[in-house]
Amino acid sequence: MAALRQTGRRDQRGWRLRGAAVLVLLVLGLGASGCSTTADPPVADARGGPGAVTEACCAEPERFPPLLVNVIAPGAPVFGRIAANITGRHGHLHEDEAAIAHLMGVVRPLDIVLVGAKGRMSHNLIPGAFAHVAAHLGDERALRRLGVWDDPAVKPHQEAVKAGAKFIEADQHGVHLSTAQTVFNVDRVVILRPTGPAARDRAGKLVDFFSHVGTRFDFHFNADDDTCLFCAELVNHVIPEARLPKRRIYGRTMILPDEIASAALRGQAPLKLVTYVRGTRDGWTIGDADQLQADLEAAWSR
Repeated sequence: MAALRQTGRRDQRGWRLRGAAVLVLLVLGLGASGCSTTADPPVADARGGPGAVTEACCAEPERFPPLLVNVIAPGAPVFGRIAANITGRHGHLHEDEAAIAHLMGVVRPLDIVLVGAKGRMSHNLIPGAFAHVAAHLGDERALRRLGVWDDPAVKPHQEAVKAGAKFIEADQHGVHLSTAQTVFNVDRVVILRPTGPAARDRAGKLVDFFSHVGTRFDFHFNADDDTCLFCAELVNHVIPEARLPKRRIYGRTMILPDEIASAALRGQAPLKLVTYVRGTRDGWTIGDADQLQADLEAAWSR
């Protein structure tokens, strides 16, 4: 286990160095124009209880010099698309039928999905264990049961849902529907279930999600501007009752996936942990709240 953690740390350091190099090259390129396979993710030993999540998780998220970030900001769409297309390997859960069957067996409409894939450059430029957020919409049967299948916002997407697109996410392509195979092509998955007012208005929230398909992606990751949306911002925009934690990073309001998980464990957000799946090259396991807490703290302790 210790050897695995050391391998994961070396791998992440290598990704960070490559990421910094790409950032510098992009800055130089943008200024001039005027405008590998990775190792397993680090695995921590479970310890403590859900109430013991400390500031070790999600502290000091500004890992790159602010000046560098400000210089590259005008070219964020260019950089974002380049980083999104740099992939070292598939996620460990990719095409793992048993793992995906487990996830699809427990996920419900309106569930929030956090994922991490250390084989992707974009996921290594965001600190922590998780780097992306999606939401589950459900299949035709679920949407019919909730009475929204024939809603004007859902109708244009009926064929896509029938073909397996049961999730919604925001990435460099904008807000769009995705299949389980796409969303779960990662190393780690956390499924969180909204409780309280959001759960009581599940049908209305799902319709709202469908109505956002086609919205532009927010390459500047500014949660104060809802004319375009990044992944966690999309979920926060549709489900504000989930009280996703926000913070100022590089002068803009952002929402970190790890902080969403931490808030759920602390009881600071009306979100229930449904499952936590962890994949390695040797297979996959299901972790509990203690394991998720330990992995979050391990990811930030580096």
